[in-house]
Amino acid sequence: MRYVFCLGMYRSCSTWQYEVISQLAESHRRGVRLGFIEGIHFDEIPDPAHDRLKVLKAHDFHSIF
Repeated sequence: MRYVFCLGMYRSCSTWQYEVISQLAESHRRGVRLGFIEGIHFDEIPDPAHDRLKVLKAHDFHSIF
């Protein structure tokens, strides 16, 4: 599995970063947006597109990342 983590503090333009990276991934790498995910829920993500690049956004550090 390949992931792109868009991480940033609150109010630091991390949503803009996520939107730009998601658009690039979708346009050029068959990417999939996963949205905002907390580390405690990361293992619960179903993986219907296991061979595709996945982009997710988070604010807080989680050891699973």
